[in-house]
Amino acid sequence: MKLLHKYEALKAVLAEVPGVVAFSGGADSSLLLKAAVDVYGSNASAFFGDSVLQTDADRSNAIRTARDLGADLRVVELTPLHWREFTANPPDRCYHCKKKVYRIFKELLPRREMFLLDGTNLDDLRQDRPGRRALVELDVKTPLIEAGLSKTDVRSLGKMLGVVTWNRESASCLATRIPTGMVIDADKLGLVAHYEGILIGAGFSGVRVGLCDSQSVKIAIKEADLERFFQSKVREKMLSEFGAAGVVNLWLSLRGR
Repeated sequence: MKLLHKYEALKAVLAEVPGVVAFSGGADSSLLLKAAVDVYGSNASAFFGDSVLQTDADRSNAIRTARDLGADLRVVELTPLHWREFTANPPDRCYHCKKKVYRIFKELLPRREMFLLDGTNLDDLRQDRPGRRALVELDVKTPLIEAGLSKTDVRSLGKMLGVVTWNRESASCLATRIPTGMVIDADKLGLVAHYEGILIGAGFSGVRVGLCDSQSVKIAIKEADLERFFQSKVREKMLSEFGAAGVVNLWLSLRGR
């Protein structure tokens, strides 16, 4: 099968570049770590950057997934709120953050000849991702791209190979919910996590809540969930719970996610 040929190509890439996976627990990095286990065996390992930018669910998922795949995971404590180039929240915030995190990861590599491996796929190249520049500058390897794997390929292979996170929804860091130019701090990140927790508690998944100002937020849910959101009891519950959290204006994206 074409997919299996691509997976063999991925393993061939890894055989040439011994390294450690930068691991988020998402579909991309999980497939990459699965391949690393197949190639490196008991030497397969990964780094997970733990900070206020990740939710408890993201952290637990990463630890559990790495364990299920049979890889050694090192949880690296990060302090992004101490990085002024990050908290200022410029348009290229992701570049500064990625470069800082990956520099830290590279310093932790067990051997000098090893590489840091990132789960960027082919489709990511078509999107505006400032963090990509950091990968190039730091010589971080992107085996999924080298093997010609798209996001659809990643999910299909993950399902075929029994990777539990094959259909996990994308989970960007909490800072992406804060508008460019608005200073990032612990209070704002905590608000985002709390707001999204309200939606998750109501049975919605894959949600995003963006801050607009101190009393206004914009929420995005999956298109398939829009009809349920507008059921009177659900809508009233959301208005009540967001209102109790201090939100006056609750904007909903009608496009869905």
